[in-house]
Amino acid sequence: MRSAAAVIDKAPFFPVEMAESAIIRRGHEYWHALKGERAFPSREMITLRGLRDLAKYATLIKVIEGGRDYEFRLVGDVPVAAVGKNFRGRRLSEPDVLRVMESNYRRQFYDMVVRTAEPWLFKSRMVDHIGLNLPVHSETVYLPLGEGDVDHLLGFTVFAAEGAGGYAVS
Repeated sequence: MRSAAAVIDKAPFFPVEMAESAIIRRGHEYWHALKGERAFPSREMITLRGLRDLAKYATLIKVIEGGRDYEFRLVGDVPVAAVGKNFRGRRLSEPDVLRVMESNYRRQFYDMVVRTAEPWLFKSRMVDHIGLNLPVHSETVYLPLGEGDVDHLLGFTVFAAEGAGGYAVS
């Protein structure tokens, strides 16, 4: 396990154990239960039935050519509502997608999970997000999936207004 002190200097990315959100912790527990003794579960192990009420917070991303690009395969209602756009079926390299995703470190985040083949947590405390009307606080976890190499990322994102008292709900 990584030490929190060693990672904090590389903010905004943190070990998943630093998640405040009960939803993020539940998503990590779901992933952890599926992986068993493996390094991480395969994409085929992730189902809407298995995700249940976590599906609305979820994002499933296909890793293209080891991280040269990323394709959004599933985007839950919570991330869509926050961004105001659904990028399902779109690639990170598309200019309007890239504009939104690079402004919140997503490319770096995806690359880190692919490179390390470990889960990572992103914490954001922002007021303005490239002109989009996003809540002030967010937490996102991305978890590696694949058969050997990381070929998909499973993410969960929650948002809370400033002073909302935590992330128990979106």
